[in-house]
Amino acid sequence: YLPSANASITKSVLALASDKNWNVRRQVAASIGELPAPARNEPAIQLLKKFGGDPMMVDAVISSVPGAEEAVLTGVLQADSEPVAADAVTALAAAVTRGGDVPAIQRLLALVADDKQPAPIRLALVQGVDKVLPTAGAPTGRGGRAAGTVALAGLSTPGAGESFTPG
Repeated sequence: YLPSANASITKSVLALASDKNWNVRRQVAASIGELPAPARNEPAIQLLKKFGGDPMMVDAVISSVPGAEEAVLTGVLQADSEPVAADAVTALAAAVTRGGDVPAIQRLLALVADDKQPAPIRLALVQGVDKVLPTAGAPTGRGGRAAGTVALAGLSTPGAGESFTPG
């Protein structure tokens, strides 16, 4: 547990995010989850920007920020000098989609449609959504959905949230 009352301990632990040893950096990523919720996002964003090509790091960071994946994704996509690893963007998009929050997913899809976003980022976002939504012909579980997928009314269930006239 990283106590918020002891800022010097927290600062010392977060400083280890630049350690030469990848095991130490990954432990820092996992330890972010022990910070108070408001203090998790910035270290998560910085780790993903710097080490977003390391799948274990990406997984540790995302598991440390439950419920804040969209905010972290937004922070990672902020324009600055550091390029963003597409794998980190894909994993964050999948986590946002898996969360099942339809407004958050709609904002995610708006990013996909935003031609100001670089094409590799837009592709990574779509791939993240695609990892979670059921595939055509997938074996179905309870409720007619593919086993292990999320029901997203209006997104993954045809006609569930909107009425429209084809053609």
